[in-house]
Amino acid sequence: MAGERTRIDAGVVVAFQDGEHRILHDGVVVVEGNEILHVGRGFDGTVDRTLDARRMLVTPGLINTHTHLSKCAAPRQKLPNPSPHHLDARRCVRPDLR
Repeated sequence: MAGERTRIDAGVVVAFQDGEHRILHDGVVVVEGNEILHVGRGFDGTVDRTLDARRMLVTPGLINTHTHLSKCAAPRQKLPNPSPHHLDARRCVRPDLR
């Protein structure tokens, strides 16, 4: 539906702002149609529907996966037995998720 406003409650949001990755735990992404309206801790506006992605990683605006997801956005955290072919991004930013 065009113009529908959707709120996504995310376990982890990995976004890009001011030239670097931003990681937001328990974040909210709001989209309307094809536009991202909001990324942050909460959202007080009205929405048409809410998606529960609290056990998932959300990457708003992701267009080019081979450059954005080829490396961990949180460089200080190490993946156990990292492989360039099997990156589990959830464990990269939130190791407690299995």
